[in-house]
Amino acid sequence: MTERRHLVAQLAGVLEEARQTVGADYAALGILDPERLQLEHFVTLGVDDATRKEVGARPRGRGVLGLLVDDPKPLRLDDVTTHERAYGFPPGHPEMHNFLGVPILVGGEAWGNLYFTQKQSGPFDEADESLAVAVAARMAMLIDAEGT
Repeated sequence: MTERRHLVAQLAGVLEEARQTVGADYAALGILDPERLQLEHFVTLGVDDATRKEVGARPRGRGVLGLLVDDPKPLRLDDVTTHERAYGFPPGHPEMHNFLGVPILVGGEAWGNLYFTQKQSGPFDEADESLAVAVAARMAMLIDAEGT
């Protein structure tokens, strides 16, 4: 359990660097359950503790987040709220529109996903997606080295 916490802390550090590089207000790491059907853990960056508490339960990978669970490939949206699978945010949730999500593949299988939202300079672009894919690959190496 301690090893897993250490790994998640390492991954969160890598994610924070990527969040700052792409200029996103928020980032998250979603870790899939063993069956790879939904998110088992969800680590957020850019959201303070009071907001986290107000929002309540963490996402499980339904709606737009579920797109990457169902089909693990990069996804860029100019406005996540207008996507057909969007069903809104819980009360107290920060405003989020532009979105970038990429899978973390370990040994060719989905392990989790990276999510970025609210890039202040405009929509996420191909360069942001390439960076996120590279970050996911770096994380996959860290995960694989831990044997998780």
